[in-house]
Amino acid sequence: MIKRIVARAGRYACVGLAAACLTDCRAPEKYPTTAAAHREHPVGHAPGTCDLCDLYYDARDYVVRILGQGSEGAGVIVSSTGGILTSAHVVRGNDRPVIELRNGDLFRARVVRADRRQDLALLQIDGAPTTWIPARVTRAGLPPVGSDVYVVGHPLGLGWTVSRGIVSAIRRPGEVTSSAMIQTDAAVSPGNSGGPLLSADGDLLGVMAAKVIARGAENVAFAVPASAVTEFLEQPAPSTQPSISPP
Repeated sequence: MIKRIVARAGRYACVGLAAACLTDCRAPEKYPTTAAAHREHPVGHAPGTCDLCDLYYDARDYVVRILGQGSEGAGVIVSSTGGILTSAHVVRGNDRPVIELRNGDLFRARVVRADRRQDLALLQIDGAPTTWIPARVTRAGLPPVGSDVYVVGHPLGLGWTVSRGIVSAIRRPGEVTSSAMIQTDAAVSPGNSGGPLLSADGDLLGVMAAKVIARGAENVAFAVPASAVTEFLEQPAPSTQPSISPP
């Protein structure tokens, strides 16, 4: 699933928007800001011999597939105790999504909270193994325009696919959505929503949320920046179990 944006009369209008149900759960642990622990790499690849290879082999272990009612998206492990970050529209109307890891393991998650304005949702897998190595969110602010970025997700159901691009622009609130967004020309398709936008160092720069669908439009996609992600993750856990119904 990827939220679509179509160009109309020189402005952008979002289509395929989604709400999300909220349930209660403890907040995730602080997102790590230091290098993640070493992950296993496939036979035949020596770590350090291919920077993009290293980035991908690390990322595929913290990128998950989120299966819903006739749709799917991506998510990012953000805590070693089962916290999953994704886009709010990925879990629209589905407060008990199924999470698939790269090794095929399946888990039932619950939605802790969602922010439709920022298009972010936090999921929790209760009883998850405590050995998961989460991604790390950048604390360096917005990435420079022109810098290399990478997207890992499940475009058209093709699991754990990586694409490469640059930061095309930083869009101010009101230009595309009501919030600031990172624009990229990396290839994204349905199935990329909720997946990571990564720096060349493997830091999480943002969460993929939308793309432009219009005649003549090519490779115009948007991600929620890491600053909004950090603010969202650091919110206290809700004390009740509210629910937001789809509009």
